[in-house]
Amino acid sequence: MNEFVPRIDAIAPERLVASRPAPAVPLVQPSASAANAPNGSGVNPDGGDQARREQMASAFDYARVQARVADILADIAGSSEPPAQARSTAETKLDALKPIPTVIIPMLPASVEVVEHAVEVARAVARQAELALAAQAHVNRNTVDQILLTHA
Repeated sequence: MNEFVPRIDAIAPERLVASRPAPAVPLVQPSASAANAPNGSGVNPDGGDQARREQMASAFDYARVQARVADILADIAGSSEPPAQARSTAETKLDALKPIPTVIIPMLPASVEVVEHAVEVARAVARQAELALAAQAHVNRNTVDQILLTHA
């Protein structure tokens, strides 16, 4: 004997459908920059060429760094140096590829508040760098395996 009772039979169908009126939407006022655009669309006059150039430059930099890392790793494999020395040389070269965080402090006549804000930003960058290094130093083995599988 099956004691399973479907719950659908116990639910009464809803007889009344509640309808809500649509909220009124205020009209959008065109901005001055959109009105001055040649086609009135608010798109920059270059049609997004500047954004594409920046994206391509970023992709180029990423590819250049990847190629440099591959060269360093290939040098380790074909090196006639002892393994410990080859590893330390490769670590030095890889450390040179890491970007160095830079905070630009405004020149005089900058106000004290602006300089203090720049110092706070520099301290925050240093804290985040310490956290990132600690997180990268303690990566789970399964995470590394998954990353290698997805990029292989």
